[in-house]
Amino acid sequence: MNVRPNTPAAASAPSLGRRLSAWLALQGLVIALAVSVVLYALNLVVVRDREREDLDLAVKITSHAINEVAGSADLSELQHKLDDFHAKREDVSLEVVSSSGTALYVSTPSFATPPTQRWRSHAWSALWPADATGAVQVTLKFDVARDEALLARLGWTTLSVSLLGALLASMTGFVLVRRGLRPVRNLAAQVDAVTLGDDGPRLDDADQP
Repeated sequence: MNVRPNTPAAASAPSLGRRLSAWLALQGLVIALAVSVVLYALNLVVVRDREREDLDLAVKITSHAINEVAGSADLSELQHKLDDFHAKREDVSLEVVSSSGTALYVSTPSFATPPTQRWRSHAWSALWPADATGAVQVTLKFDVARDEALLARLGWTTLSVSLLGALLASMTGFVLVRRGLRPVRNLAAQVDAVTLGDDGPRLDDADQP
């Protein structure tokens, strides 16, 4: 049997295996990261929508409370009306300032303000009392620090799970590639064992796909 002189043919099989394993690992990593990004984006949209809805609701309730007492110039009545709502809202800060710059009402969250606290705010003008020559300025702030912390934990969790899943997929792919290329390695080993002009046994291709 005439075959080319001995060459490291068997080395091609491991090289092919490494390339296939690397491509499978890269593919698994890209897919895992893409899935984690999509999951994070969907949760981000849901959280942001809920924040906007909560802020809009707080603005409507505050505006309604101010309008209810607009016919009276009694400041204590205005403060009492706003307290009825904001006493139960630990995540809302409200400030009502007159046209002259005097603070008519100031409400801050009952819990200690953390250094990482973040706000979403909305400011508007309202007429109080009804016969006032100038409108009061209302600023309502909604604390979203807890949502930001939740999103951060979600991001790190999805990233960690994605990387772990990609690692497991890579290890599984490596094992499957090695098993799938075993017939190729066997054939390459037989080719390496044949020398030029050697009329030895024929190559065994029984286990070739």
